Amino acid sequence: MGVSTDAILVFGIDLVKTGYLKEAGDEPAFFTEQDEEDWDFDKVLMRDAGLAPWGYHENENQREDYKVFSARRKQAQEQAGVELITHCSGDYPMYILAVANVGWCASRGSTIEISKDDMLMNQLVGINKLREFCVRHDIPWSDPKWLLCSYWG
Repeated sequence: MGVSTDAILVFGIDLVKTGYLKEAGDEPAFFTEQDEEDWDFDKVLMRDAGLAPWGYHENENQREDYKVFSARRKQAQEQAGVELITHCSGDYPMYILAVANVGWCASRGSTIEISKDDMLMNQLVGINKLREFCVRHDIPWSDPKWLLCSYWG
């Protein structure tokens, strides 16, 4: 196995440049102590949507079906309309809050062709959802931009 280096192009806001994070490597405050084990952004989205996280069930003897959980997670993701993009590296993560489904990732040695239409699709609707998330989590607002970053890991 080798090390992967990926180029990532997203439409969003850099959480350090907004002042929400003091410096690169800081963890976003919307992660709570209960998220500390895996810093799973889906848990944040599910909490925002008022949906139960993985493993929730009313009967302790009943194991939750993964398909049921996946449908609930997808509902939370669609309702939020935002993604947390980790860039830099797994050892030193940096974060961009991005409009969901408006971005691309190219692994080392590959290319992706992106049209102007692709870059405009869902952008305007996504800005409103991005702003709503920022307000809910006290993230200073700045107009989103196209951001090119990389991930090594």
